[in-house]
This record gives sequence, C-alpha cells and structure tokens, in this order.
Amino acid sequence: MASTSSYFYKDPQSVLSDIDHQLTLNPSTLLGLVKAFLDEFRQGLSNYNHPMAMIPTFVTGVPDGTETGTFLALDLGGTNLRVCEVNLQGDQTFSLRQQKYKVSDTLKTGEAVALFDYLAASVDAFLTSHPPLSPKEDRSSSNASAHDFLPLGLTFSFPVEQTALNSGKNPHLDERILREERYWE
Repeated sequence: MASTSSYFYKDPQSVLSDIDHQLTLNPSTLLGLVKAFLDEFRQGLSNYNHPMAMIPTFVTGVPDGTETGTFLALDLGGTNLRVCEVNLQGDQTFSLRQQKYKVSDTLKTGEAVALFDYLAASVDAFLTSHPPLSPKEDRSSSNASAHDFLPLGLTFSFPVEQTALNSGKNPHLDERILREERYWE
C-alpha cells in the first residue's frame, strides 16, 4: 500500500479519496476473502487443533434489545474477575456498573473451593459497595420483590465445549474445578 501524506494533496478530500480507493475491494477479491473465512470456520468447527478452533453452541437466539431488568454478570478471565450489574432498559439501551478483581495464580491453580469462595466474596464486595437500585430507581421493576434476587450469568473467557444448553466441558480449565459439580447447580 502506498503511503498517504497530506503534503502531497491539495485538499483534505483528496487524502480521504485516496485512502478510500486503497481500502476498496473489488467484488472478486471480496468473495475470495469470504470463501477463505468460511473454509477456516468449517475447519475450526471440525477439530480442536486448528488455528481457528471453534466450538458449536446450543444457544439458538440472541437478545433483540426489548429485554428489561437488572442482572449480575461475572466474567472470569485469565487475569481478572469482572463483576457487573447490567440494567436493561428495554429500548436497546442499558446502564452498567462494574468492578474488576485480580485473580491470583494461586487461585487459578489451587483448589476449586478457594476459587469459588473468591468469586462469592467478590460478588458480596461488589453488592456491598454498589447496592442494587431501589425499586423507585429501577424503572424496569414493577415491585420491590424483584430485588429479592438478581439473576446472575457467568462467562469464562476461554473456550467451553457446550454439551447442552446448561452444561459444558473446558479442555483447558483445571479438571479439579470442573469436577466440583456442586458449584454448577
């Protein structure tokens, strides 16, 4: 790709037009890229040892933006645990409050009980420092009993082979954690 410098152009539109020209693909090139992506996806779905390994899902629908309510979300990654409160407004908008908590190497490699105790303590700390909205503040709630519990979702930031809508296996996560079935009920 040729370099683009404003020093070689008489006006800003010429710079933008040149960049646009350099980034525009002809239809045959675009179709070739689509075919290459689809081939990679097929290979990735066929086995785990492919560079673009993918795992099929049992999830058959996605939100459409009309959902309402307040939910807790946990995102457990390689370095951090993120605890979030998400308030869906029902009009394709949402509010989000979140806090990150460091996940030590000891927690990642130790006993499952210690990791799950840490997750629970982090949720407790979050809810203590970020109390759920009162029913007056929560416009998606029709009564105070909606705050007796908050639905919670957990995301692992690494692959999980889904075996059903509510269960799965992770080939990379320590088996001691996965064997602790009492945490997944």
